[in-house]
Amino acid sequence: MIHVLMPTRNKPEEVVRICGELMDSECRLWMYVANDDPKLSLYKGLKLPEFANIIFGEPLGFSRGVNYLAAVASKEPGATMFLRCEDDFYFSPGWDQKYREAMWEDGIGMVWCNYVLKGEDAEPHTAAIGAAWYHILGWFSLPGLQNYWCDWVLSTLAREVGRSRYIPEPVIEHRHVPSDPRKCGHDSTTYAADDLRYRQWWDQERERDCKALKIGLGTSR
Repeated sequence: MIHVLMPTRNKPEEVVRICGELMDSECRLWMYVANDDPKLSLYKGLKLPEFANIIFGEPLGFSRGVNYLAAVASKEPGATMFLRCEDDFYFSPGWDQKYREAMWEDGIGMVWCNYVLKGEDAEPHTAAIGAAWYHILGWFSLPGLQNYWCDWVLSTLAREVGRSRYIPEPVIEHRHVPSDPRKCGHDSTTYAADDLRYRQWWDQERERDCKALKIGLGTSR
């Protein structure tokens, strides 16, 4: 079962759309909504399908929200894969089958697709990791990040351990992908803090995390 992790804010109408697109997919959708959301009452009034779950709580931001949802979803029986999702993702029919086919049987790897706007060398906004990968590291988004660089962390790890797999057709489309957050009206303070955290990880923690995944690969064979 693929568990889709989606912090969402101020877009309950997009939740309705995404639930409709996922209706025939083999997945569960987990959403996080902060209790200061301007449209909180609308979120609480949504009639969700059985596969969709919504959690309300203190403001966490996107990265911490993903990790919170991953921790909850990882306790569900039969979880094989976790996909990060933003509330401007669009899902084509059969996306889940493509992701399941691409993921390694041992669950240690990252799968992602061509999401229309960029190619194989770009950051993997549509990344999914196997359940074993998650349990080895204990996080989906690097702890300490707020919004940026999660994709590059996953991409770096996947390529260094030889477990990055790209789906060439766009089965998930991300309709809003800024080329440079500093030029797109994003919070420069958050960007600077995340950039510093990313560089810290690269210098001090990257080799440790790669080693943990490689040990996992060795014991899974």
